[in-house]
Amino acid sequence: MPSTSSKLKFVKTRSIHDFTNLTPRSWSKVSFSMIEKVIDFTSIERILHRLYKRVGRPPYSKLALFKAILLQRLEGWQFDTVLTKKLHEIEEYRRFCGFKRGVLPSHDTISRFKRRLPIELLDLIFFQLDAELAALGTFKKDDLAIDATEILTYSNSFKRTDSEAGIGHKSDKRHFYGYWELFTVGTKSEMIRLPPLTSPGNRHQILQMKELLSELLRHSHLEYTHLLADGIFDTQAIQQIILDDLEKLPVIKYNPKNSRYKRLEELPNVDWRFFNPLLVDIPAYHKKYNERTAVERFNGRLKDGTCIRRSNVRGLQNNHKFVYFGIITMQLITLTLQYLIYDMQKTRQLSLKNFEGGYN
Repeated sequence: MPSTSSKLKFVKTRSIHDFTNLTPRSWSKVSFSMIEKVIDFTSIERILHRLYKRVGRPPYSKLALFKAILLQRLEGWQFDTVLTKKLHEIEEYRRFCGFKRGVLPSHDTISRFKRRLPIELLDLIFFQLDAELAALGTFKKDDLAIDATEILTYSNSFKRTDSEAGIGHKSDKRHFYGYWELFTVGTKSEMIRLPPLTSPGNRHQILQMKELLSELLRHSHLEYTHLLADGIFDTQAIQQIILDDLEKLPVIKYNPKNSRYKRLEELPNVDWRFFNPLLVDIPAYHKKYNERTAVERFNGRLKDGTCIRRSNVRGLQNNHKFVYFGIITMQLITLTLQYLIYDMQKTRQLSLKNFEGGYN
């Protein structure tokens, strides 16, 4: 039987028809076999073929190699050697990827495929899946919440320290060696809406935030009214960019660090923060800010479900891809859920229609 070591305990053997009580939060019920039965990978395969000509000798299917990486993230196998070992041992894994038993890639082939995949390709796949999720109504009534999370990497190991990473400092005075990942997540859907922004741990998050806001300007297709963020981003420059450039409403936690006023309610109404019209009703402002926890839940689910808390690769670009594969895996899990829920709703509506028709 396949491994069930993943912290989200992805189900491996149940059929589509077993999922009669699915909700948009039933991520833990989705398995690689469910993804294979529900998701049409044609659009992803088309993207892979357009950007890649040849991989391996003889060339392996680009889609098969891509699915192998998704499987690796779902099952939480850190090393490519473990992935190839599992592909040799378990037919169900080979069938998901599309490999035949006697024609399997080596771990070097998989590692090389990861290195050669351009970021632009992952961006295309990300936005393809995002568009499919949007078409199913996944992001209705979403606002956006932004938060940074740390990814640990190699440190204090002879000749193995990641020289492109840095020492980052968290709000609770703890520090880490690795990278910051800045995520933009829907407050209702709890799903990421933009590709992750990766930077060394020693880069200030304010600079990251300004870069992300510039990126948001390029994505006018995103429908939202409020932009939520933690107190580290409570600066006049950040809030004015959100109000003036993005033409959205900032909901950012008050940071009393550089003020003699400990609470937002104590601020005089001449404070610069009051150019934000939402502060007319401070209790409602606090209530709206509570929706920011959606991005924290996404962070935890991504780290536990795709095992990316600690990276086993070196370099900023490789770490960016490491996290990106986990995110695309979460998109596919969410898309599988949405399709199953949509299918069940149609079935129930049809059954109800037939039931009512029997009494007419």
